[in-house]
Amino acid sequence: MATWPRRSAGFLRIGTVTPAVRRALRLVGARDLRFSAHRDYRAVLGDQELRTAIAAVLVLP
Repeated sequence: MATWPRRSAGFLRIGTVTPAVRRALRLVGARDLRFSAHRDYRAVLGDQELRTAIAAVLVLP
């Protein structure tokens, strides 16, 4: 039975949040583009979910 990656509090827990990861997440989160390939309400919902996840990871110690 595989234990990786584990789900923890709604997020995939893969490793530590290094300065390089934080920098990458800030850059991706600041993009003014859609993350989703969909062109309907799913794009908005998916983007909100991903941006919320990025913000939650950035507040981790």
